[in-house]
Parts: sequence; C-alpha cells; structure tokens
Amino acid sequence: GVLLVASKAGAAKHPVWYYNLVKNPDIEVTHRGRNMHLRARLAAAEEKDALWPVCDQHYEPFADYRTRTHRDIPIFVCEPSL
Repeated sequence: GVLLVASKAGAAKHPVWYYNLVKNPDIEVTHRGRNMHLRARLAAAEEKDALWPVCDQHYEPFADYRTRTHRDIPIFVCEPSL
C-alpha cells in the first residue's frame, strides 16, 4: 500500500486534494512503474503514532510541518482494493 500525508506544508487548512480523496477513496497510483488500484482511508488517531515515524523516514520535513500547525495532519492509508 501507500501512505498519503495531507500536510500542505503545515498550513492551517487541509489541501484541496484531501476533500477529493475523502469523497472518492478509490484511486490508482503509479509507483516505480507499477500501477496499483487502492482504496484510501483516514488513519485512526491510535494508528498515527506508528505511522508518523514511517512518514518522517521518507520525508523529514513532515516533523517540522506538524510543529507549524494546530491542525491534526491527516494520513491516508491506501490499501489494495478488491
């Protein structure tokens, strides 16, 4: 699967694509030449403690973005759709 972080660089509001993904969670992602059909869901609060280190490992600025905003930055967990 794939994790998508709706950080908008720590802005006060969610990025526009966040609302599109909430409304239309079935997506197609191409990663390293591989097409995947996935369904996105918002990570539950209790999942995020385990997901943030993974996100930060792949993109260090996420940690800084969390300090810039009072907004709870959403993480989408995108898993294969059946």
